[in-house]
Amino acid sequence: MDIDFGFSMKKAYLILKECREMRIYPILIFLVALFISGVFQLVSGEVQHILSGYMMDGVFFGDFSEVMDELLPYIGVMIIYALIGWILSTIITAAVIRSGYDHLRGKGSFRKSMYVALDRLLPLAGATVILFLLLLGISSLMLLILISPLFCIVILFVPFFLIYVLIRLMFYQYAIVIFRKGAIEGLKDSWEATSGRVLDVFVFGLIVGLITAPAGLLYSASPFPISLIFLFISALLNLWEVMAIMLVYLQLKGIYGKNGFAKSVVKTEYPESRAILLVGFTGDEVERIRSMGLPAYGISQDARMFVLREILLNPGNFEGDSTWTRGRYAIIHGFRGEEIGSVLRAISSSAEGEVNFTTTTPTSLEWTLNYVLKEMSRP
Repeated sequence: MDIDFGFSMKKAYLILKECREMRIYPILIFLVALFISGVFQLVSGEVQHILSGYMMDGVFFGDFSEVMDELLPYIGVMIIYALIGWILSTIITAAVIRSGYDHLRGKGSFRKSMYVALDRLLPLAGATVILFLLLLGISSLMLLILISPLFCIVILFVPFFLIYVLIRLMFYQYAIVIFRKGAIEGLKDSWEATSGRVLDVFVFGLIVGLITAPAGLLYSASPFPISLIFLFISALLNLWEVMAIMLVYLQLKGIYGKNGFAKSVVKTEYPESRAILLVGFTGDEVERIRSMGLPAYGISQDARMFVLREILLNPGNFEGDSTWTRGRYAIIHGFRGEEIGSVLRAISSSAEGEVNFTTTTPTSLEWTLNYVLKEMSRP
């Protein structure tokens, strides 16, 4: 699927306009940015005050170790708050991505998006660390070639290679949030999605950057409180940028374009494979049911806010410790009417307590697992 720049930018705007939950994200982005910049200004002011005590006529004097002893607490504070800011920003960005994707599908909620964002935080952190170490390793090559006769050639090559790697891996967050991939899988997915399209992605990123960058620059250069206006504008543009990049990613994956979702994607949105979702069952119980040749999956607590259709598309991605409820629940999907009786008997004989059963319907497939369990618990 070709990348349509105009469509991506216009559709990103429409998502922000039409999706109700998108209205809260600019406020969250604004508050996080204000928090981090405020802390940075306070700490940097203290650092400058300390350094000024060791400067005279622009010349540094005094004991270096003594200066570092005074600066270390402030450096530690900056690192801690930078980490907090990164965590908050990552959670908000992940929630924005999930909200945007769910809006395209006609389903979604702020609560679910935040839950998914928290669930994906560790893979996102892992991928970010891997990317940082990769870029650091590439940059370190510059130090190793200082004495090389090819220094002038290589020193020009390294920045371009860094940009190339960044372009190839810029979609890892979207892969991790939308398709629940792991850290390495997300980076790999981004690399594969951009294969042969590096120039297109670079041009699009350049266009988006030229649109969003001025607000950030004006915020940095403007006095308070005018800077707050540009900070909020920057937050809005940041939100639009995330949506525009998401749309480019979906086009690269051949999933979504001008005509909506690709037909092949729509077809696979309905889970056709048979599956039994088990909640409240021990690992031994799940294994006993599987040993009877039944496609049983012990579903972890992480799946609570996902609709059944999403879980049933890839039930293996939601497997884990399923003993997070008091009762035992079995959700049966894809079995014919004459098979249900034998399935019920097999599950009952393998469980050590009473089991609540239900089968999926076109309506219940659009319910969250949490809601389905509540309905099953009703007397």
